[in-house]
Amino acid sequence: MAMPITLNTKPFSTGFEAVQNFISREIAAFNLTSARVRAFRETKTQLEALSNRDLADIGISRCAIQGIARDEAMKVTLK
Repeated sequence: MAMPITLNTKPFSTGFEAVQNFISREIAAFNLTSARVRAFRETKTQLEALSNRDLADIGISRCAIQGIARDEAMKVTLK
């Protein structure tokens, strides 16, 4: 059985559009990374400011702070 031939009727993107799309994706990635770094630093700073007693009350050890901050940062998404 012969395969039907279909033509792509979408216009080819110009080189400028390709560059524009690339730059837009890179800017979005940069913004997401920046937001995640900010969330990591804020969470880590806030948890490190707590006393050992306060951390024990909420069930967190000092050695777990970095992991918790990293997990929270990975939850950040841009709208």
